[in-house]
Amino acid sequence: MRSFLKFIIPLLMFASANAHQPRLIDPADMKAKGGSNSIFLPTRSDSSHSYDAISYRLNIRIFPEQSKLAGINHITGIIGENPLMTIPFHCCDLEIDSVKSGPETFGFSVNDSILSVFLGHAYFPADTFKFDVYYTGVRGDDSQRGFYFNDSCAYTMSEPYDARYWIPCFDEPFDKVTFEASVSVPVGYLAVSNGIPAGISEHPEDSTIIFRWIENHPIATYLMAITIGRYLKWKVEVPDTHGGLIPVYYYVYPEDSANADYDFGNVPSMLTYFINHFFDYPFDKYGMVTASQFRYGGMEHQSISTIHRNWIGGDRHLENGIVHELAHQWWGDYVTLADFRHIWLNEGFATYSGILWLGSFYGEDRFRQELTSIMNAFFYENDSVLSYPIYNPPYVFGAACYWKGAFVLRMLQSYLGDEAFFRAMRAYANRYAFGNASTDDFRNLLEQETGISLDRFFEQWVYTAGYPQFGFNWDVEPNIGGFTLDIDITQLQDEIIYETFLDFAAHKDNFEFPFRVFMTEQNQSFSLQIPIDPDSIVFNPEFTLLAKAADMTDVADESIPPQAAALMQNYPNPFNICTIIPYHLNGDGVLKIFDLSGRLVRSFNLSNRGNLVWDGLNSVGEAVSSGIYFYQLHSQDLSINRKMLVLR
Repeated sequence: MRSFLKFIIPLLMFASANAHQPRLIDPADMKAKGGSNSIFLPTRSDSSHSYDAISYRLNIRIFPEQSKLAGINHITGIIGENPLMTIPFHCCDLEIDSVKSGPETFGFSVNDSILSVFLGHAYFPADTFKFDVYYTGVRGDDSQRGFYFNDSCAYTMSEPYDARYWIPCFDEPFDKVTFEASVSVPVGYLAVSNGIPAGISEHPEDSTIIFRWIENHPIATYLMAITIGRYLKWKVEVPDTHGGLIPVYYYVYPEDSANADYDFGNVPSMLTYFINHFFDYPFDKYGMVTASQFRYGGMEHQSISTIHRNWIGGDRHLENGIVHELAHQWWGDYVTLADFRHIWLNEGFATYSGILWLGSFYGEDRFRQELTSIMNAFFYENDSVLSYPIYNPPYVFGAACYWKGAFVLRMLQSYLGDEAFFRAMRAYANRYAFGNASTDDFRNLLEQETGISLDRFFEQWVYTAGYPQFGFNWDVEPNIGGFTLDIDITQLQDEIIYETFLDFAAHKDNFEFPFRVFMTEQNQSFSLQIPIDPDSIVFNPEFTLLAKAADMTDVADESIPPQAAALMQNYPNPFNICTIIPYHLNGDGVLKIFDLSGRLVRSFNLSNRGNLVWDGLNSVGEAVSSGIYFYQLHSQDLSINRKMLVLR
């Protein structure tokens, strides 16, 4: 028998930049926070919620110089199945001044981050309640959460449960509302929010200007947003499928405008691609606003994504982040997770959608590079950091929810076929339009649309941690009609036995013969008729399966010329806690990290081939600040340079 000759996974070239940026989980950090039963634990959807919030109309004044806000939230809701005399809302680090309904003042209390409003008499099922909550908030350097102030802007960032830090509300994703925001800021600032612009009024008596925004589509609280800054604004328009135009607004710092104009240049192509492959853009406008010192990579606020200012460089270096946030408008905003146990429905969907566009726009090589990137990054986290299911993860933004989540869709597309896959995705969106969905909702919809049972698929890929690993042996014998290929396959992982398809390609000179087998047991043998006597058999040639072959380590060497040094792109990029830098040396070398001014930040002595893990600390153990960094690999007379982005 011939042993398996070749298992090709190209070296990582591009790393994804996603909403929040997927984080590698630090088990020590989890332990310090009380394990998985901490703030990291997703909240369950509350089917017995005692009322339904209908709308929030917010009047808010922002004082950027004092890091202060003062607001009135006009709340409307409907009583649920049981009479109520007290209405609870989430409210953290806000000073509640009063609660009123016209001339009537309601009593209230705030305990354990819950604002309880005492109605004075019972409200019965289906009754409508309305009242106004008057409040203020002050943010110091150590108390910024939900609403953030810095020298050049102020912005909200609420996912998963931080809207309660800037607006009293029922802060769970499954109780969507309509949202209006009238934002008062000093003259010279622009205020940006969800929905469509509904007017600007100037008030010279106190040197303020009010920007009014209306989001008429249902919105989850974590997707509500306000950003203010001294921005330059412009608009482009993208055709929809009904002869209309989608307005797209950009808000950037004036000095960034030329670079931003180039970096945002492909957004119309992205919109058109998603419209053609999914369905029409679901909201009244799209926009992007940049934030300096934004503590995350990007955030898909409904109809207005917030992105880190460092995403703008005039070179489209984080275009995969831009397309990711846009994809969320379909997957996350239009169809929102039922609760954060199902975060992969947001992040996996947006990640894979972005990869689809990148492949369509830049070609098949880019598509494969992106799949390779997320595959390798997932393997690293799963093998070296923490292995966990993508359903109900121990940390809401664990990297597997992005990368393995994307591969779940990749595998479903390959298994179901393109036509059935995209038809089912459209049906899923139509079923849960402007609402919420769970993992079971998605699975049930797929089964209804395709007639295929997916219980086993979801059990092993979504509800179970890890991935399969395979060992192979094969042999070929001539026959009258061609050749008989006998291939023995063994599942090597210690966990569950996967029931899955495996794709291969037999190669002879310039001829390729693809074939697929389906495994249901730990050890199986297959015999196939093929037209060639192959020189090699390639496993997973189109990256349709999230899996490893037994000799994967050997293949990495095949991808690098024997005498060449190589320095690959770090992943994840951008990063917050730590990042991995793959390298290859034929001997010894030095990897140096520099900041933008050219100052040496850290130096590492390396040899041979490996993956350097940089923890984001400088040579004296201090965490480096957000920004662009360069890393250089020096070996003999060779020097290779790359850049990476730290986001704190």
